Amino acid sequence: MRQTFESYNQYRSLVDELGSRLTAKINEREWEKLESELLKIIAWADKNNVSEYQLPRDTEELYEKSKLELQNLGLTDLPNSIGNLTNLTRLNVDRNKLTQLPDWIGNLTNLTSLYVGSNGLTHLPDSIGKLTNLATLDVFNNQLTHLPDSIGKLTNLTKLNVDRNKLTQLPNSIGKLTNLTSLDVRGNGLTHLPECVLQLSPNVFYKKDEVIQALQERLERERLEKERLEQERLEKERLRKEQEDAKLVNRIKRFFS
Repeated sequence: MRQTFESYNQYRSLVDELGSRLTAKINEREWEKLESELLKIIAWADKNNVSEYQLPRDTEELYEKSKLELQNLGLTDLPNSIGNLTNLTRLNVDRNKLTQLPDWIGNLTNLTSLYVGSNGLTHLPDSIGKLTNLATLDVFNNQLTHLPDSIGKLTNLTKLNVDRNKLTQLPNSIGKLTNLTSLDVRGNGLTHLPECVLQLSPNVFYKKDEVIQALQERLERERLEKERLEQERLEKERLRKEQEDAKLVNRIKRFFS
């Protein structure tokens, strides 16, 4: 009986050892695949003159990186491979020449801070809604014409800065951001504000009175412009009718002359 027990223990030890070896081999293969993606990031960094201080050239150190500060480098793109840096909690690409934020941004689910200010973004990808740990989203001074509805999924967001874009309205889903402590929407072309935004306190809604006043003034200018255009249309219509009446009178006069 004792011999059987010892044989079983030896058998279990052998199975565990083989399992460990197999797991290590799988992990090694996964790392080789990941490392090839990390090397692409390093090649991109070399090409774009990104310093080693900003982006390490050692693959293991790069993978463990929690913060990337890549602001003011004249970058026109971000490599897809950055989507593999899932340990990132902070990504700063302010003051570059980016025209889009790639869909892979949604892979960086540990991000708590994302700074993409002073670029040329025209939209944010729907995948940004996957960044549910995000506390700060700063996309000031871009060319954004709208915000995706998925932004309402960022329920841990405390700061949202969309100052100086080309927004004409905010999505109703913004009302789900109940943890907001700072919202800045100045410098846009807003023609409407959701009720949930209007109800935010001035402590949260940065320069709320200024934004609402600008909105009211813009709406008043648009109303006056519509009235002016309508008056011009009516005046043109009146002149056209007068000309037609004059032509009709002349034809009648010629007929009886």
